[in-house]
Amino acid sequence: GEYLFFIDADCSPAPGALQLAAESLRRTPQLDALFGSYDAAPSAPGLVSRFKNLQHHYVHHTSAREASTFWAGCGVIRRSVFQDLGGFDTERYPRPSIEDIELGYRVGEAGGKIRLMPEVQVTHHKAWTLAAVLRTDLIDRGIPWTRLLRERGRQGRDLNLDFKARASVVLALLMVAGLLLGVFWPRWLGLLVAAGLVLTLLNLGFYRFLSSRGGMPLLLGGMGLHWLYQLNCALAYGLGSLTSGRSRPRPS
Repeated sequence: GEYLFFIDADCSPAPGALQLAAESLRRTPQLDALFGSYDAAPSAPGLVSRFKNLQHHYVHHTSAREASTFWAGCGVIRRSVFQDLGGFDTERYPRPSIEDIELGYRVGEAGGKIRLMPEVQVTHHKAWTLAAVLRTDLIDRGIPWTRLLRERGRQGRDLNLDFKARASVVLALLMVAGLLLGVFWPRWLGLLVAAGLVLTLLNLGFYRFLSSRGGMPLLLGGMGLHWLYQLNCALAYGLGSLTSGRSRPRPS
């Protein structure tokens, strides 16, 4: 075929998803790839699973449509481009990690165009645990993504790397600093409160979305998980920066 459609083994496409992707490619033949999103009805009922899947859904539905990365959980790419670029870098990423993100960067560097099309949706069936989320975001996503950005001299600005996401990480760190300092000097607790307030306001749209999907329980639990996510991102950035090296040869 002319295009390759990737979907994760724990996802099922929504009715019409393939048709939507095909129609978009026909309307814009200059596109080399496009990817969609999780839907807003994840099958796993637990708090952590619902939060993680809805976070992914929200990010993809509120991000810029012109993308610099690719997502193989629900994405289609021109077969000739995939082959010319050597496909996924399975030597560097022998297990699931950010091989799709790295491929997207190579598509862009070769002059290709990638579009985020959140209308193309899949239902994610994975049941997450908190330990699995923290481990995946740190080991399989955050650290290797930081290394990739630093090695390529990139400053990603879309999806999880936009200004709001970066500012949220800084605010979460300020909350921790205010809490720790406040143990010895109570006036520093004001920093905890102020940073928490700004962090909440900055992500108010996401928190409202969580509330609309699960009421107060999902809102309160989701806010706590979201703050923990920011701290995990900070840890991933620090460890990734410390362990990043020079650029590696790209697949050919």
